[in-house]
Amino acid sequence: MDECDNCISEYRLFVPGYDNFYLLKPEQSVFKNADDFSSFFHKKFNAENKNQWDRFDSFFNDDFFQNQNDPFGAMDIFHRNIEEIMKKSLRPSFRQSWDSWFDDRFFHYDDKIHMQISETQDSYIIEFTMPAGLQDNELNVDITKENISIDGNFTKIIEKKDADGKIIARNESRESISQKFPIPENADFEKASIDQKEDRIIISLPKRKPA
Repeated sequence: MDECDNCISEYRLFVPGYDNFYLLKPEQSVFKNADDFSSFFHKKFNAENKNQWDRFDSFFNDDFFQNQNDPFGAMDIFHRNIEEIMKKSLRPSFRQSWDSWFDDRFFHYDDKIHMQISETQDSYIIEFTMPAGLQDNELNVDITKENISIDGNFTKIIEKKDADGKIIARNESRESISQKFPIPENADFEKASIDQKEDRIIISLPKRKPA
């Protein structure tokens, strides 16, 4: 038997409802195993990052989204198929790059809590702006001597729009959020007051009087 009778000449990744997607047509004639392919793809990805994402952009086009019952679900399967053929040590790097590419194209909402602080002669006023879709009844605010903790759940929305700006695919998922923010050392956290207004939380922290 020839040494490379079982070698891999090309890799295909399956996307539900579509023909197999050629992730890479290798410059080499064969790969001996999935690790060989994984290492080669990783080098290509690092060297030609933009070209790799152009390949994804051209595949996940308007036609793909209009012909899939669950396009984002199909993309998730595709993503997991890529990771399955990659070395474990390479997966975090690819996952981070995929997430960045995915959010840049489909996620158009800020999912971070933003803080703005001001002060008067007697107190600190801390205002937090919440992500869109955060549910008030699922929000928890805790104030300690060291920090303010905000935990809650929000609806993450991802969309695909065509060239005319029309939404052709949309998906909603429930996501959790948890962030901590330090408070000034001379703030009297035990006397804090909290006021919630739509997408904002306003906390007033009196200043401790000098001993």
